[in-house]
Amino acid sequence: SIFHHYGSNKYEIIIVNDGSTDLGAKIVSGYQISHPNLILINQPNSGVSVARNRGIEEAGGEYITFVDSDDWIRPDYLQVLYDALQPDLGCGLVIAGLERCYAVEIVPVEIPTILLRQNEISRLVTDFLEERITYSCSKLLSRKIVMENNLRFITNLSCFEDLLFTLDYALHADYVNIINEKIYRYRANDNACSLSVKYNSFE
Repeated sequence: SIFHHYGSNKYEIIIVNDGSTDLGAKIVSGYQISHPNLILINQPNSGVSVARNRGIEEAGGEYITFVDSDDWIRPDYLQVLYDALQPDLGCGLVIAGLERCYAVEIVPVEIPTILLRQNEISRLVTDFLEERITYSCSKLLSRKIVMENNLRFITNLSCFEDLLFTLDYALHADYVNIINEKIYRYRANDNACSLSVKYNSFE
């Protein structure tokens, strides 16, 4: 879906092939002919956190967003996120909604629409943790915040690495803008560390 995004030649695309043994890397390399802005990185299988960190280190744009390989984004995904930026407030975080895609149904995740200023960002934990908005996808981050504060995903965790990264980033943000616009479709699974169950497993 990335290559069907509006203006897909106008932004940097970094794809990290984390030791895949299928034809994915070959397929992606074919897109490089028509997408000179596409960077393909091949590395031994090291896990999702290492792959995301490699993407961060290679990124050269002003903003960063993450899209997992088996997920889907709406054609206006980046435009919606970009339009939700609040440059008058400084560098921040934009969080958009998503849909969970199961084998038999698609379930929308309802989140509030709210702008949190710097002195309100703690509400991500106190008020909105149950809204499940701490995943790494469907967000727009300032590369400046990430690089200046050396923010990275913790590589020796298999659960909650996205939550910790998001909260760490939010601590350095001037604002968080949450919009209930479902522009990302997350392919859910049934293991204990999936987005769909990792919070409820503690209830």
